[in-house]
Amino acid sequence: VQFGDFPLRAGGKSSVYINLRTKNHSRKPGLLDQDDIRKISSAMQKEVCAKVLFDAVCGIPQAGIPIAREFWENMPYDIRPPRIHLEECNGEMYIEYISLLQGHAQQLSHILFVDDVLTTGSSVREAREALQRARKGVWKSIQKNFYCSLLVVVDRDQGASITLAKEGIETYSLFTLPNLLDFYYEEGRIIDEEYSSAMEEFRKVHFHSREMSELVEHGCGD
Repeated sequence: VQFGDFPLRAGGKSSVYINLRTKNHSRKPGLLDQDDIRKISSAMQKEVCAKVLFDAVCGIPQAGIPIAREFWENMPYDIRPPRIHLEECNGEMYIEYISLLQGHAQQLSHILFVDDVLTTGSSVREAREALQRARKGVWKSIQKNFYCSLLVVVDRDQGASITLAKEGIETYSLFTLPNLLDFYYEEGRIIDEEYSSAMEEFRKVHFHSREMSELVEHGCGD
């Protein structure tokens, strides 16, 4: 967790940045090493493998890719499902390849997307759209009306999981941002001022997100 003034990919700014990128990230090196990724993926497996019946794993560029790869390589199954490798070019995601697709008889009907942080849900929507475009081209193994689930390390708890559920994407997370802030504060890793400021920002964003969600649900949005 870092504090400052950070632009968010989905727009807007935040005083809290959850840095879950790896040290060898080609574009924006982060703080995590391979052992950190291994521990995260192990916790993710415990979170979803007994709950979700998925037949493909897909990391969301960029921070979600190394987490998804480690998650996939160490799955507690005799036969691993295919892994869809997404890349991003000029702001648009596309399928670069699908691991273990050859010899896989079934069509891919339930995709488990893996990412680092959930803020608004825009990244998983883009990833789903990329797969929808791809299946109209060469990737016929993706079923027409495939289901999606999303697994993240941290949900910023800004209402995205509720909105995504209404769009048919179930979300699973290891932590929410408030849980994470509480833990760091109790452990003495952040000071009073950082904790108070971050929680105040969270309450404002959370209230606004819930208010907008209710307006849309009752047909009062744009």
